[in-house]
Amino acid sequence: MYHFIYPYKDSFVSDENSMMENHNFGGDENLVLRKTFTGKSNVHGEPQIDGVTRILLYFNLSELSQSIVATEIPTDAQYNLRLYEKKTSELAPKYTLTSYMLYESQSMAWTNGTGVMESDPNKQDGVTWEKTDHRFGDNWYMPGMDSIPCTMAQITTPMYWGHPYLDGGGQTDSRSYGGGVWYDEGYFVGNNGFTESLATVSRQGYSYESPDINMDVTRMIHMWLDGTRENYGMVVKWPGRWSGSQEIDPKKSGNMNFYSYEADSIYSPKIEIKYDTSTYTYTGDNIIETDRSKDVNVYMLNLKKIYKEKESPKFRVAARERIQKKVVSTMKSISNVFVLPQDKAWYSITDIMTGEVIVPFDNYSKLSSDSKSSYFKQNLKGFINNRTYKIKFKLQMTDGKYKIFDGGFEFRVVS
Repeated sequence: MYHFIYPYKDSFVSDENSMMENHNFGGDENLVLRKTFTGKSNVHGEPQIDGVTRILLYFNLSELSQSIVATEIPTDAQYNLRLYEKKTSELAPKYTLTSYMLYESQSMAWTNGTGVMESDPNKQDGVTWEKTDHRFGDNWYMPGMDSIPCTMAQITTPMYWGHPYLDGGGQTDSRSYGGGVWYDEGYFVGNNGFTESLATVSRQGYSYESPDINMDVTRMIHMWLDGTRENYGMVVKWPGRWSGSQEIDPKKSGNMNFYSYEADSIYSPKIEIKYDTSTYTYTGDNIIETDRSKDVNVYMLNLKKIYKEKESPKFRVAARERIQKKVVSTMKSISNVFVLPQDKAWYSITDIMTGEVIVPFDNYSKLSSDSKSSYFKQNLKGFINNRTYKIKFKLQMTDGKYKIFDGGFEFRVVS
């Protein structure tokens, strides 16, 4: 099953010039990740970077925590951060993006604000490169964090393992401090028994592909859920900030615009939760033969045209041969309705207007069965309201190949 959580706060911050450091973009329809250049060259003859932007996101996990306690969502669910490209230019063919857990900067969590790029003057009513809230917030950097990393030994939050690294925002050689304070345990991996499995740094590598973000953040979510760390959100950026890092590497250029939550789009940022809920309890003999010599049809038994956003319906599915054998009988005729074979059938859900696949065919969308039929459950919370979706099915045949069934099975989600 797939389940979605949308951000409570999302913004980006910029130090591309001294004015931008004080600007808020919490109300903008874009989440921008880019580098700008001065037009001059550095000592190595490479383009000199003028500034960068970073993306900040905060997801409220209270309902998720309640669902896990109620065993509605299993503890082994996988969590992926999803951001969708809106516009991109000057992007390097190969690069890496990272997300880090934000640390509470002194005493105040960051405020989203309502500023946008095009407004002049900028509202400056929320998070900026310099402050967690430009109106009255604290500076991002922490006491004692000047040009060296600050370890957990220097702060009060207790940990049950290690002394993770806290990274600060800016560069000492060219830009002001700010842009977030975050944990970067990657600094300690390989030392004193500190392993990658303990680190919460999430990474996604790219090579000649779409800049859409589909990043595994499972460890990060788990540490927030179990209370190991307070949830102050995450920062998405190029990795590092020191000499030699991708964030200040002129060869790793890029101007990426992603949809923000304020864009009110199907492409909103989200945490995608996926887990396998399939069970197969059917014990009868009416299992459809998937030989290609059989003209098999997959169809739905109880599909409604409209569902409420808070529903978690059980969609019932069946199969039969398109050409039914005629039998002479004095009894009332019934169709030969069959159950789909175990681990051989999947469903997908697509947003019709955009063609965006919301639930793909994979290990988290296998069909289940009970004594009545095949079926799947889908929590519709997180599906965008007043949109129409289409359900398709995939069936593995006896020759190992797959057949897709698009029977025009559509439904709409409303509030």
